[in-house]
Amino acid sequence: MSPLRWAVVAALLVGCQPAAFPRTGDVTEPGQLSADVSLTPVAYEPQTITLSDGRTLRTKAAFFPMVHAGLRGGVGRCEIGAIYAMTRLQGEGRCGLLQPRHGHPVSLAFSGAIGLDYGPYFAPNARIGLDFSVDLGPLIPIVGAYLSAGRQLRYAQDPGNRPIEGPLPGSTSLVRSERRLTLPLGLAIPVARRKDPGRRYSIVLGASPWFSLVSGACVPDKCGPVGNPPKTWDAEKGVVFSLGFDLR
Repeated sequence: MSPLRWAVVAALLVGCQPAAFPRTGDVTEPGQLSADVSLTPVAYEPQTITLSDGRTLRTKAAFFPMVHAGLRGGVGRCEIGAIYAMTRLQGEGRCGLLQPRHGHPVSLAFSGAIGLDYGPYFAPNARIGLDFSVDLGPLIPIVGAYLSAGRQLRYAQDPGNRPIEGPLPGSTSLVRSERRLTLPLGLAIPVARRKDPGRRYSIVLGASPWFSLVSGACVPDKCGPVGNPPKTWDAEKGVVFSLGFDLR
């Protein structure tokens, strides 16, 4: 394999599962349904993996669409629903601390979710967080903060690993447990407003920086090439870019 091709293949990486995406702090009204979907076209997640044989894999960008979707129903001041994120399912409850329909100038909601990863591995996951937004008319700025706990999966493209394991030939999977801080930042652009106050269709542009606060060793049965596990794995931060659509 030529040095150029080796570099291109090694630079490809399927990134980790994002813990959260930008969404407004508006909670679904009682008796109503809301839905959202986000697509991740690209992520910047630098990492350096040093294998036991001394080879070093360095990756920066992840080009692999991941879908994140939610469906919720309003109950009182809260909403209850489900989240689907590729190989992850979660049940979630979210309650409005500040809501424009109650006379507040901004939206602030607190949420908690728990679920299961069911893809290449089975493991529980959970998150808690806050969503804040303010409706300025043509634009709705969004800021969020989430703490999450669970396992994270990455596929690194290793030219020395010929079997096809992941989305691309020569990819190898690595899994580890992480406690992570995610800060979803976004801008919702209402494209249509419904008759009821606060009901709208919006496009959501997002960037979600994340930071690994605590990380464990890689899971033994998902620890890189057989017989060649990583000696070190530096992957402590990144940012996930997203394009979403929100209906409420």
